[in-house]
Amino acid sequence: MRPETRKPPHPANVPGPFYVELDHCTLCTMCEFAAPDLFALVDEVLGAWYVSKQPASKAEFGRMKEAMRDCEVDCIRVKNCPPDWAARLRDAGMGGLIDSVEGEG
Repeated sequence: MRPETRKPPHPANVPGPFYVELDHCTLCTMCEFAAPDLFALVDEVLGAWYVSKQPASKAEFGRMKEAMRDCEVDCIRVKNCPPDWAARLRDAGMGGLIDSVEGEG
């Protein structure tokens, strides 16, 4: 995990807890490989992936978690994460990608 240098969400992300940070994506394509149904490319020249669909099932959450794990620069994050998802992310060693959890500070 990288040091705490969070960037704001890319404006193309759909509303919801998961997002790709603005100006941080390196076009590694790991998100597309892991979850092509949840990510889309903003611009192939300027380059940035964004969350085009929020996970709505356990299977989709699993693919999102895989994309977060495989991303080369940890630019896929989650904010206001439901507690059960946060627990699964922490158990997988990805707690550093969680901005906050519903009901926490």
